[in-house]
Amino acid sequence: MKNYLLSMAFGATLLMASAPAQAQYTTAAPAGGFDINTGTDYIVFYAPKDIVNQMGSKVLSNQQLDADGIVSTCDYWGDDNGPGLSVCNADAGLKNSWGGDDCFNITPTGLWGGVGYACFRSITTKFDLSMLTDDHILHIGFCDNGNVTSGDQFHIIFADGKVKLFLGSASRVTGYTKVGSVNYDKKWYYIEIPVSTLKSLFGASGFGAKQMTDNNFFQFGFEKGTASSVSTVLEPGNKYYTYTVSSLKSAAGIDAFFFYKKDTSGINGTVSDTADDEVQAVYDLTGRRTEMNRPGVYIVKTAKGVKKVTLK
Repeated sequence: MKNYLLSMAFGATLLMASAPAQAQYTTAAPAGGFDINTGTDYIVFYAPKDIVNQMGSKVLSNQQLDADGIVSTCDYWGDDNGPGLSVCNADAGLKNSWGGDDCFNITPTGLWGGVGYACFRSITTKFDLSMLTDDHILHIGFCDNGNVTSGDQFHIIFADGKVKLFLGSASRVTGYTKVGSVNYDKKWYYIEIPVSTLKSLFGASGFGAKQMTDNNFFQFGFEKGTASSVSTVLEPGNKYYTYTVSSLKSAAGIDAFFFYKKDTSGINGTVSDTADDEVQAVYDLTGRRTEMNRPGVYIVKTAKGVKKVTLK
């Protein structure tokens, strides 16, 4: 079994952190889903393709998971010595919080009992959070889509400077910082936490590019779920089983993982000669570092934050 660290968890009956960490950062997804027009400076790591298209020019950096698994991917953890996976696609017709079909929906296979994980993993290029500011907000969309009605709750907690999200058990996820909880009710919920708050919650563990750009950038799954009934086929040339779910038990959906700022002005900035506006870095609209040496739209990072600049 692979090693792991818990940082953010769904679970029942957790030991709670100190009072300041008890703030609730989870809300029910509104009808129609998150309003893209209310945000700007999006740093996207996963969202439905049509939603990313709606973000348009407000995308500061699009690091969407690579469908071909060349630059980045979502891995389902499994047996290093065999074809088994700890989770598989639930294939239960789950709609995302915007009403579309694009989302992750996973269930434990029973390989490790009710334990199983998926993670966002960089392959050829590490995830880049150098454009992240304290004004950004972390947004995660999640849903319980299983048929286990135990009456437990999802408890969301943080630690270790990384983002990990689990359906957990008290014996394995205690000692972390709780930031919210919701019922198992098959509804979509949003976690929204300002980056400034994340830094405060993480304390000495820190929060930022160093902690967030390793191979387990975002991890989600089950610390103690109920495995679904599955059948397996090892297709010719494949390393891992193809799974078919015959009876769904625990299941979890994820439909978004991105950072954004509240859109309060809609006005693009310009670079000045003051100390606070000294240019620290310049990026193109794909998030690659570059120089402002030809006409176009650039992302400029200064001590005061990040802004778009048009060079004519």
